[in-house]
Amino acid sequence: MTALVRHYDRLIVFTERQTWFLSPSTVTYSGETKPSFPVYPLNSAVGCAGGAAAYADNHPVTLSYDGIYVFGQSTVRDERLAKRISDRVSPYIPYSFLSRAGIFDNEYDKELWMYADGRVLIYNYGTDAFYIYENVPAVYVFGAGGRCAFCTEHAVYVFEGETDDGEPVEAVWESNNVVFDRTVKHRRLRRVSVCFTAESGTALQVCVTPNRGAAKTLTFTGGQGDGGFDFEHIDFGAFSFVCGRRPSHAEQRLPLGSFESASVRLSSAGETVYVGSVSLTVDGA
Repeated sequence: MTALVRHYDRLIVFTERQTWFLSPSTVTYSGETKPSFPVYPLNSAVGCAGGAAAYADNHPVTLSYDGIYVFGQSTVRDERLAKRISDRVSPYIPYSFLSRAGIFDNEYDKELWMYADGRVLIYNYGTDAFYIYENVPAVYVFGAGGRCAFCTEHAVYVFEGETDDGEPVEAVWESNNVVFDRTVKHRRLRRVSVCFTAESGTALQVCVTPNRGAAKTLTFTGGQGDGGFDFEHIDFGAFSFVCGRRPSHAEQRLPLGSFESASVRLSSAGETVYVGSVSLTVDGA
């Protein structure tokens, strides 16, 4: 056995490659009825590689040898009841991570924290989204006053504030590899357009990585484009409504040679950047 997880009145039993469950029952022997806990097979292809399993949002979750799985039920043997939810982040969770990771259910924020090798992978089961913290050498994660804290080999830390000990925290979003039109084998990228909201001077970097050639990066800054207003001589005390910042729409040329598919990476450090859309203008050839 590698892990045990309670699910209602049953106990889910994980091995490295399989899943079983115990269900309370009774057995009569020599006229005497005694409690019994028979073992039933649940899934013969999904297990728990290194002991990281949890009960989150009323569903058992396990880190198996080939990804992260959520079980829909635990009473019927059906391989389809185990759904793999980690395909979109599979490059970041090799077997070495899955087999050594710890796990913690942050119920307050509806987040499942999985950690190993200086990386924390978080699955928000409230919004069905993944995000990653790098350079976090956590050996144990736990809850402390509604916040997440973690232990390293020498100290205890808590996640708080918007900086990492005074240094800006870089936020990164990456898309999957996208094929724009399968009927056209080669295409060229002409320009990149971004609609975003940010404080003036805050940088948003857009990196486009084609399947051929080197990646190229553009930098957009808050206040750039056609979204800025100058209210220097206006007294907002005279208004009876609330004004919000209009998103900026900026565009830059990015000549990129022949390619068949590409991915996009957005990153920013410091102040928060709200990105509404990213548009790539592509010509086929």
